[in-house]
Amino acid sequence: MVALPEAGAPAWDGSAWLRDLVAAADGPYAGWILDRPADCVAETFEDRTPGSAVEAFREALAEFLDLFVEPGIDMMQDGDPALLVRLGALLARLSALPADPRHDAMRTWILQVREDWYAIAG
Repeated sequence: MVALPEAGAPAWDGSAWLRDLVAAADGPYAGWILDRPADCVAETFEDRTPGSAVEAFREALAEFLDLFVEPGIDMMQDGDPALLVRLGALLARLSALPADPRHDAMRTWILQVREDWYAIAG
């Protein structure tokens, strides 16, 4: 999930995000990964929410992202109701968390998945 600036948006230097990148290189291989991805969640191209994400959100994000590998993709394509139940449980868990823009962003993503794969609006 990547957010890019809209046309006419003020310049962004990215320095607040760079502290969370971990780079690695070994011979011809090189790459990077976010050290704490839950801390960097945003719905749009915006400054990151200060502070660390709560552990319950980190766990919910990991579970949400896990749905987008096999067998989750097949389950969505087949309209499997068990995966829909998992999405509903994630929404309920998010609702129990304190207010935070990161939680709102993930809630939006879940609602979009439900609409895209199960034709359930909002």
